[in-house]
Amino acid sequence: MPILGIDYEKCDDCQICYNACTRYFRRDKELNKMVFEDPNNLFDSCGRCIARCK
Repeated sequence: MPILGIDYEKCDDCQICYNACTRYFRRDKELNKMVFEDPNNLFDSCGRCIARCK
């Protein structure tokens, strides 16, 4: 499930989203970007990652 508000085309792998939420973000080595994953559908839309993303 993608997060509304994060533009993955503009991701520069700064890892601010990962630091805000280590639970749902991981670094994809092939894409060289941070990727959101929620395989158990536990995401609660807190918005910390969006608020901190430059």
